[in-house]
Amino acid sequence: MTKKRKDKKTATRSASAANRIAKQQKETFVKRAPLNTPQNEDRKEGLGVQKKILFVIAALIIGATILAKQTGAQKTGQGTAVQDEACTESKECADGHVCYQYSTNPFSCKKRCKTDDECGRGHTCKAVVRFGKKRVKPMKVCVSNNEIK
Repeated sequence: MTKKRKDKKTATRSASAANRIAKQQKETFVKRAPLNTPQNEDRKEGLGVQKKILFVIAALIIGATILAKQTGAQKTGQGTAVQDEACTESKECADGHVCYQYSTNPFSCKKRCKTDDECGRGHTCKAVVRFGKKRVKPMKVCVSNNEIK
């Protein structure tokens, strides 16, 4: 038995033939544009309408918020208690006052201030901390000199 030898030329020809076939297969593949079926068109239109509706709703919410701030709607139900009158919530206090407990004294309405001159006689403007729902709010309030001791 004799072994058959393959020529280098034969090996090269078979490799190049395989390359040609692969190249032809690539060339015969044609990309098609996506089909625009009525169902796809309706879906696209529906998304456009939904976006417009969401935009209008967002604009109305923003507009209502701005209008409420300008008209002072958030101040409805403002209380009448003034400096050193007992309270349980800030909405019981008059405008410019907050319900605050200084030291161990009971809660009372305190006037907000920036300097001692705004507090009047017998009161001192003190920096205090007010604990809100999610954050701490530093502020200054008028505290009676009797409470400071």
